[in-house]
Amino acid sequence: MNNLLFLRKRILLLSLFSILLGLPFFYVAKDVFRYDKESKVLNFLKELRDDSKFPCYDQNKVTSTAWHCVVKEVVEANDFLYNYNEGETYGLPGGYIDYFGDGKIIGTNGKGEMFIYIIKDKTLIKQRSNLNDIFNNQKFRELLPSTYFGRFGIKDIFLDKENKKIYASLTADVTNEGCYGIAVYQSNFNYDKKSKILGDLNFTEFFKTNACNENFNGHAAGGRIQKLNEKIILTVGSLDFEAYYMKKSEYIIPQSLNNALGKIIEIDSSGKYKILSMGHRNQQGLMVYKNKLISTEHGPKGGDEINVIEEKAHYGWPFYSYGGDYNNNLKYRFPHEAPYKKPIYYFTPSIGISEIIFYKGNEFPYWNNKLLVTSLKEKSLFLMDFDFAENRVLSSEKIYIGHRIRDIELGTNGKIILITDDQKLIQLSRHSKDFYYISKEDKKYPIP
Repeated sequence: MNNLLFLRKRILLLSLFSILLGLPFFYVAKDVFRYDKESKVLNFLKELRDDSKFPCYDQNKVTSTAWHCVVKEVVEANDFLYNYNEGETYGLPGGYIDYFGDGKIIGTNGKGEMFIYIIKDKTLIKQRSNLNDIFNNQKFRELLPSTYFGRFGIKDIFLDKENKKIYASLTADVTNEGCYGIAVYQSNFNYDKKSKILGDLNFTEFFKTNACNENFNGHAAGGRIQKLNEKIILTVGSLDFEAYYMKKSEYIIPQSLNNALGKIIEIDSSGKYKILSMGHRNQQGLMVYKNKLISTEHGPKGGDEINVIEEKAHYGWPFYSYGGDYNNNLKYRFPHEAPYKKPIYYFTPSIGISEIIFYKGNEFPYWNNKLLVTSLKEKSLFLMDFDFAENRVLSSEKIYIGHRIRDIELGTNGKIILITDDQKLIQLSRHSKDFYYISKEDKKYPIP
C-alpha cells in the first residue's frame, strides 16, 4: 500500500514537471515507464552528460579562437634555454628554431648552444656545434657594460634544406675592440635519415657588416634570415644610431648606401651584398611568399610595423614613425609621405612584434593562407588575413598564449611550435572537439 502511494506521488510530481516545461517527458503504458525519444528535455540532459557535445572552448587547457580550438602543450626547457628576465642573461633572446623534417626541429638559445626538439615525443637533445664558441669569441662580457652584454647574441637561424646548409646570425665584434655589427655564419647540414643522426655543425663566417656601433644596447640589431632567388636575405637594424643622429642631415651612417645598417640586404654565395631596402629600425621578423618579402619591425614607443618590401624603397626610419620616443615626445612625422613607404599595418601601442610566417597545413584548415605574427610584449599570436594581391590586411585576431614568443615554426602537418623567452617550447595543435567539422553535405564546398 505504501509503495503504491509512493509511486502515485512520483507520477504526479513528474507529470507536473512535464506540464511546467511544456514538453512531453514520458508516458505510461501497461504499467511500464517509457521515455519519449523526441523529448527536448531528455536530449538536453543527454548532451550535458556527453562531453562530445560541449563547445571546445569549455574544455580545460584549450585556447579559443574564432576559427579553431587550440590545445597548448608547454614543454619545459630549462636545461637548454635561458630566461630573458633573469640575471646575466637579461635581455638575451630565448632562442630560434627551424624545422628540418622527420618530425624534428633544430634550435639554438641566445648563446648559440644548439639542440634538437622531437615533436612527437616532446623531448630535447643537445646538438654538437661550434656556434657557442663563436658567441664566446665576441667577448661581450669583457667589452660591454654589465647592463648590456646579456642583450647581445644569436639573432636567428635559417635552414636551407635545398642546399643542405644552415645559417646563424649574431651581433659580432667587427673591429675586435668592441664595435659591434651583424655577422652571418654558415655550416653544412648533414642529416642521415636512416640513422636519424645529424652531423656536427661547424660554422664559418659568411658575411659581416662593414659598419658597427661601439655604444648601443644590443637591440635594434635585426638579424632575421631568409632565402630568395638563391640569395640569402638578411635584416640589419640601425644599431641605435638614431639615438644620436636625429636630424636628417646628421643621420649619416644608416642613410648611407655604403653600409648595410638600417637595411634589408641580399647576400650572394661569395658573401657580397646588395641593398634591397632602407629606412628600417629593428626588423624582428621576415618571410618570403611567392617572391614577395614581408618584414616586421619594432617601432620606438609605438609603431610596430609590417612592411611589404619593394626594392630600393625607403621605409621611413628615423624620419617617420607611428610612435613616439621613450620620453613621450611625438618627434617623428606621420603618416608617411612620399617617397617614404607606408607599412601595410602598424600596432600602436607596440606589441613587441617578432617573427612572421605564412600558415599552410592540415592542422588548422581555416588558418590556411593567413599570416601568423608573434609578439613579445603582448605574449600573443596575431592571425592576420592578408590580401596578397592588394597588399592589405583584411583582419587581425589576437590569440593570447601567455609567454613572450621569440620564434615560430611549422612542424609535422602544420602543427605550430613556439620558442619563448622564459625557457619554454610550446606546441599548438587542434583540439579533438574543434569547431571545425566537415559533414558529407559540406564536402562539396572546399575549405580555403
